[in-house]
Amino acid sequence: MNKFWTVVSHTYASKIKARSFIISTLIMVIVLGVIVNFDKMTKAFSSNDQKKIAVIDNSNENIYAALEQQVDQASNKVNLSSFDGSEGAAKKAVSNDDYDGYLIVSTQADGSLAGTYKASKITDNDTIKMIQQSLQQVKVMQATQRLGLTNDQIADVFTPVAFQKVALDKHAKSQKEINQASGLVYVVNFIIYVSILSFGSMIAMEIATEKASRVMEIIISSVSPVTQMLGKIIGIALLGITQYIVLFGVTYDVASIFGQSSSADSIVGYVKHVPISLMLYAILFFLIGYFLFSTLFATIGSLVSRVEDINQAVAPVTLLAVATFLVSVFGLNSPESPVITVMSFVPFFTPIVMFLRVGILDIPLWQVLTGIVINVAVIFLLIFIGMRVYKGGVLMYGTNSIWRSLKGALKLTKEN
Repeated sequence: MNKFWTVVSHTYASKIKARSFIISTLIMVIVLGVIVNFDKMTKAFSSNDQKKIAVIDNSNENIYAALEQQVDQASNKVNLSSFDGSEGAAKKAVSNDDYDGYLIVSTQADGSLAGTYKASKITDNDTIKMIQQSLQQVKVMQATQRLGLTNDQIADVFTPVAFQKVALDKHAKSQKEINQASGLVYVVNFIIYVSILSFGSMIAMEIATEKASRVMEIIISSVSPVTQMLGKIIGIALLGITQYIVLFGVTYDVASIFGQSSSADSIVGYVKHVPISLMLYAILFFLIGYFLFSTLFATIGSLVSRVEDINQAVAPVTLLAVATFLVSVFGLNSPESPVITVMSFVPFFTPIVMFLRVGILDIPLWQVLTGIVINVAVIFLLIFIGMRVYKGGVLMYGTNSIWRSLKGALKLTKEN
């Protein structure tokens, strides 16, 4: 047991001091800080200047006044000006920076309005969309006036239909619970997915690096393969937990410092309302997913002779992780799909897909336990196989083929 914790502490200490880990953590802190404060940063860097738009009203009903009113109600960053000159004059005014663009309003053969917006560049989608919506409102107003509708009748036409969803099963979750669970499920599944890829690759890289430096030959003589493999897996897991604590802790503090405490507090409040059982399931399935994939990554890492070959070697496992996440994204919209139900029992898919079903649906406990038991059994099977492969794999060099390395590792382990 002392040797196990020695491997764990050595793996954790060496990685947490690594420049690559520190830099990657700082980058993620900066990215999360930008995301949390994105609205405030956008306001700080956005210009307060109004967009000046010339309007050439060629319609039969002179709608400029109504359009200006709609635009003023929609935004204070766009200033419309009636333009009496020709389109050529408007184009020249835009080229002279007198206007940012011009809008030609005309009446079509069926009597409906049509608009054409022209500017030096048409990349300002927010302004263009707002003008289009304002013109649409004017068109609706004209149509209702021609039909002789009152304001109350117009409001009645555009009032959304009252619609509710009620589950007849007394054990089924309400829409509020489903919406709340869906958000948590997506976030947790994304964290599992990212953790599998980042920390799994780190495990494989750690083993391949030690193997390439020949240090492994010394270590394997004093520490058993299962102790060494599990020690590295646990050490990287503790490293990941440390990184997540730093990320979320610093992000919350940054949000509070820059006046986004309401957003940060709302997230904390959201988490507080999540059922304890769902949080426990999240932790459990996270651990199952981590150990499933990390054991595979560790086994593959022991078979690679050169560090530069590690990405190619772990590519199939990476694709498997991507597939599990894509299935979960599909399952968010169709959690009761037979495909999702079946995949929730398939090893490697269970941690993400079963958690999705647990969070959104009210499924029998036996299904959850069955999925857990199957995957835990697969974890022990992978550890057993990985231990045998690991012992021989770390002593093999010069083989480029993974399958040939696997065969040779098992043979070498059997001989020893």
